[in-house]
Amino acid sequence: MVNITLLPLALVASLAAFGEARNCTPKLNYCGSVLLEIGKYFPQVADELIRSQKSQCLGKRHVTDSIFYCTGGPDGEIRYKGFCKNGCKNGGAGKNDHC
Repeated sequence: MVNITLLPLALVASLAAFGEARNCTPKLNYCGSVLLEIGKYFPQVADELIRSQKSQCLGKRHVTDSIFYCTGGPDGEIRYKGFCKNGCKNGGAGKNDHC
């Protein structure tokens, strides 16, 4: 007999594949907010902001309104390009985001 408490867990696990994160497209610029929508990018965004020493804090605006270049690779690596003080704009699918 299947344990009733395992059924919700199995359902969540089966649906997880539908929301699977994807990688950025190499050679395109991405707003931090767009990278977060893609899925698994918060750790990379945070690491890049710290690595670049352009941000002492990881406030929401520093994360969402910074712009990153997708270098590609197996994990969709990114590189910090700058902070968009007037906000970062989504350029749309297959196009560069911009300040």
